[in-house]
Amino acid sequence: MRRLARGGDGRVEGGVGRGGRAIAPVFEWSERWMCAPGSTPPRESSELFAAGMKHFRSRLRVRPGPFPEEELRRQLVPTLLLVGEKEVITNGPALVERARQLVPHLQTELVPNAGHLLSGEQPERVNAHVVRFLEDLALPSQAA
Repeated sequence: MRRLARGGDGRVEGGVGRGGRAIAPVFEWSERWMCAPGSTPPRESSELFAAGMKHFRSRLRVRPGPFPEEELRRQLVPTLLLVGEKEVITNGPALVERARQLVPHLQTELVPNAGHLLSGEQPERVNAHVVRFLEDLALPSQAA
């Protein structure tokens, strides 16, 4: 697989998917859904996406949907939910608000200046949230 690269005009170049289809147009379309407006995903994400488009074959016959409310209310484990402030696949603020109402033991945050690919767009902020969440989980067991 050739690496994807941005040409002088900013368009993605290179890469061929399953059946000889070019990856670049698919990636450019998905980039609008993965990143905050004006943001570009890290090269590693681009390459991972291209590999997935080339090799992944879904075995799901049914598209997954939202969890039913009764399942969300039954969650007993501590849960971290990070959502990009500029998420375009779903309404990020509404998702966070719904989760706060339904999921017990929830820590959640809207990550500023991030879309769906928030761990690639705001890695330091996301990593800090994850580390803090895990440290908070470890505190009660250390006191015993």
